[in-house]
Amino acid sequence: MCQHLTYLVYDNEYRFIAMCEHGTIHVTWQRGTVHLSSQLLLQLADFLPQAQQTVSREQCCVVGQNVLALDSRGGYQAWFYGVGFYLVERDLVNLTRMIADAAACLHQGHAPDIPLTTRPTLTEEYARFSLN
Repeated sequence: MCQHLTYLVYDNEYRFIAMCEHGTIHVTWQRGTVHLSSQLLLQLADFLPQAQQTVSREQCCVVGQNVLALDSRGGYQAWFYGVGFYLVERDLVNLTRMIADAAACLHQGHAPDIPLTTRPTLTEEYARFSLN
C-alpha cells in the first residue's frame, strides 16, 4: 500500500496527479483514481489531444485501452485503462492539461517535491477550469 504521495499536478483535493514511493502514478479525478506506470501516463498524454481532434469529427476514438466518446448530451465518456469518467468539455480540457503537465514532469526526470500534506494554491490556469 502506498504511504507517501508527491504531487506532480494539483488542481484541488479531488483533482490531482501524484506519484507514490513505488513510482506508480495516481490520476485522481473526483471519486475515481487510475493507477498507471509512468509509461502509461505518457501514452495517455499522447492519446488525449489526438482523441479530442478525432472525436470532434467522428464522435469516438479508441486507441488500445483508451476510449474517448462524445455522447448525445455533449458530454464525454473517457475510459483510461478500464476506468471510466464522464466529463463535460471544460473538465476534459482541464484533465488533458493536467496529464500533459504531469507528463512534462516525467520527461524532465523529476517530480516536484510537494508532499500531499501540503496544500498548494491553485494556479490561475487550473482555477479557470475548476468547478468550485
